[in-house]
Amino acid sequence: MKSLICTVWFLLAPASSIAMDVSLPLSGDATPALNSAAAKICDSSSDRHLNIATVGTINFLTAPDAFGCALQLSGQGTATILTRRYSGGKFLQWVRGVDQSGGAISDINVSAGSNTHGGVAIYIRATPDTDGAVNSFNRHSFRIDAVLIGRRDGTSDWEQGIYLDGSQNPDGNPNSAPGIRGGWITRTSVSGTTGGSLYLHKARGWHINAECYIPLEGSFSGIVADGDTQGVQVISRNCGARFVDAASGDVMLNGLSVSR
Repeated sequence: MKSLICTVWFLLAPASSIAMDVSLPLSGDATPALNSAAAKICDSSSDRHLNIATVGTINFLTAPDAFGCALQLSGQGTATILTRRYSGGKFLQWVRGVDQSGGAISDINVSAGSNTHGGVAIYIRATPDTDGAVNSFNRHSFRIDAVLIGRRDGTSDWEQGIYLDGSQNPDGNPNSAPGIRGGWITRTSVSGTTGGSLYLHKARGWHINAECYIPLEGSFSGIVADGDTQGVQVISRNCGARFVDAASGDVMLNGLSVSR
């Protein structure tokens, strides 16, 4: 009986994880430390998880490097506050790289610091796929979960909270999947934007469960579909949805087709 119990415990015990925990500084510019940790993860042959173990306001005085792998970035929930302290640009961005699809951000707070304006909080970009014989090295199947995007006070804003950009990955490449495809946004809220809460540019087959708050300067509070965005499913209490171009369509909001 004792042998059986030990065997069961072994089977149920959690697998060991070699995810990197990084403590980012609470003073000065945290960008060099994040860049260094992300580079190590992207060079790793065994893991893509980077967990920010710091609780508090973490300031970024300069833009972090784009993540060129399927980096999975996480924090300690909304108590980990990544705070942009410059205006414009793309704050946290994932691009084509060494892994076939993938990547994620979860359990974290992304904030525009006081007196900073414009730019995008989370930016996911695809570039042309030309070899249909292999899986794409773009960040398809990306996941955004339990992320709070907003601002520290009333003096700041974002242009967009999330921007899915598949505009550089066109239709027509043989056997290749165009756009930025097949991802999930769940348990996430976006506020304090001037150009739409979430901007989808040639996004295909995304599933979104998010909330949109505090549109600024008369802007749209919700999901903007552009560049032949197709096949998007949205569940939300207060995010609207609208089209920019005639080619975009097949967007469902709470089970109903979005009209033009």
